Amino acid sequence: MFTWQKWLGVPSIILFVLMVSACNSQGPDEAMEHKLPFLKIVESGGCMMAGPNCAEYNLYRNGSFNVKRTETDELAGSGLLDRAQLDSLIAMAEEAGFQDFIDSLGSGECLSCFDGTDVVYHLIVNGEKLELDSTKTGFDYEHPFFEQSAEMRLEMRQAVNFEILHR
Repeated sequence: MFTWQKWLGVPSIILFVLMVSACNSQGPDEAMEHKLPFLKIVESGGCMMAGPNCAEYNLYRNGSFNVKRTETDELAGSGLLDRAQLDSLIAMAEEAGFQDFIDSLGSGECLSCFDGTDVVYHLIVNGEKLELDSTKTGFDYEHPFFEQSAEMRLEMRQAVNFEILHR
């Protein structure tokens, strides 16, 4: 005999199977890579002297971004960047020789020791997490990767109208 309990159980089982298969369509690393920012840039040091003016920039592979104040974790705003510019930056980071380039850079310096701003880049490159800290690695802003990422950082800051606050 067919009962309502049996009939209601069939859609639940089908839904469960569909959910499991959808979750397994991407590997866990691949799925996580699209949820995390491709590039997170965190400023610290002198930018917080007059007020909470250090920023955290989160840039995602789809071109979306958000900017937060690091001292307050306040969302300053969000938006979209040009995909061609972002795809170019991703391609540079995923080049076979990128890690060799990073390894070839000299040591960094503590700019915040002199009221400057230190910067840390958190990247996900080819599924691997990479951290570049300006106090440990000398950023070469004449190299296209650093030049373009600095331009994008300025563009994100201007897009959300990140104002300088005074205490």
